[in-house]
Amino acid sequence: MTQSNTSAKPPPEPRRRLPFWFIAAATFGALIAENTLHFKWSVPSMLARSNGLPLLDMRFNYSAEDVYQLFDAMGASGRAAYFELLWSIDVLIPLLATWFLWTAFSRGTFRKWRWVALIGGGADYLENIAITLLLSRYPERLEGVVHVAAAFTLVKHLGYILVLGFAAVGWCWAAPRRNPLGSIRTKIMAYYVRANIHPT
Repeated sequence: MTQSNTSAKPPPEPRRRLPFWFIAAATFGALIAENTLHFKWSVPSMLARSNGLPLLDMRFNYSAEDVYQLFDAMGASGRAAYFELLWSIDVLIPLLATWFLWTAFSRGTFRKWRWVALIGGGADYLENIAITLLLSRYPERLEGVVHVAAAFTLVKHLGYILVLGFAAVGWCWAAPRRNPLGSIRTKIMAYYVRANIHPT
């Protein structure tokens, strides 16, 4: 009987993932920097260019009058800076936010639904495209595109807020020792066991 010379291959090493705290710190750090620091594409600098009028992606809703009032107030240099903001900072932040929400969902009870973390970021990029079209065609008024952009803006905000809320609830529900929601879940399941009830 011959002995095989082939040796068993060692099991592949598990892929190393960035810790959740690092992803959270990167996401919230970028948001804080964009909204508080003063540089060309930061929110404070853009508000100074627009005479205090909030950018379109900072609002929950806006009309054609709101859009062109903002563009008029910004002037040519402000509109150019807004365009640059959309395709620099506003490309990075939705990516970080989506990564954070995806990872947060993956750590909780609702991990199989983590694909919903893509909704806010996807709407954010579509909003950027619509606003870019409005900027590039200024001073022509594209009211139909304004309605599309406003719809994407609303979906973006609702997507980020609701997904963050569900991710937090899912994390709490999956961690009974660390939070009251998890403790409630444990008590409910213990009641079912004692009563010989099979929850649906």
